[in-house]
Amino acid sequence: MSLQKNRTLWIEEALTQGQIYEEEKWTKCLAIGGLSFTEGFAKSLGMKGQNRKIELVEDTCLVKEPVTAYNPLSDGKNTSLSG
Repeated sequence: MSLQKNRTLWIEEALTQGQIYEEEKWTKCLAIGGLSFTEGFAKSLGMKGQNRKIELVEDTCLVKEPVTAYNPLSDGKNTSLSG
């Protein structure tokens, strides 16, 4: 059976059984796969890929967005860029 048909069957089965949930690794990651794939993906990002860490979760490698620091000193007000 083709991957496309299998995917359709998996989705239909999940919907009929009420197994509708979000897997964070599929919605929060830039790339998911083997180590060589994820390393190649991060490298293909050039400078943008330098701060991306590859995490090993179970038997899968994940490339995630870097966590940005929150600036607690910000007053939340917009200022003029032109001075």
